[in-house]
Amino acid sequence: MTTERYQPWSLTPFEKWVKEEGLRVYSQQVVRDINAVELAPWERTGTNAAILDLTPEPWEGAVINTQGTTRYLYEIPSGGSFKAEKHMIHV
Repeated sequence: MTTERYQPWSLTPFEKWVKEEGLRVYSQQVVRDINAVELAPWERTGTNAAILDLTPEPWEGAVINTQGTTRYLYEIPSGGSFKAEKHMIHV
């Protein structure tokens, strides 16, 4: 089912961020071969990456079905590096 919610002007902030970052999103609950997932360069991290949206029932046209079911998949080559994003914590 496609709804108005999935039009470009009504994306959630997280969905907009995912699109701006150019991340590939795979929406499926089971990933049979993690090595077969096609990754793409993610400049922010200096790696190849994708987002796995492990939702049981993906909606047609959705960028992200449920933010709580997303997982990041990174490929860090041997001897490579990862530009980790650091968040400040105020205590």
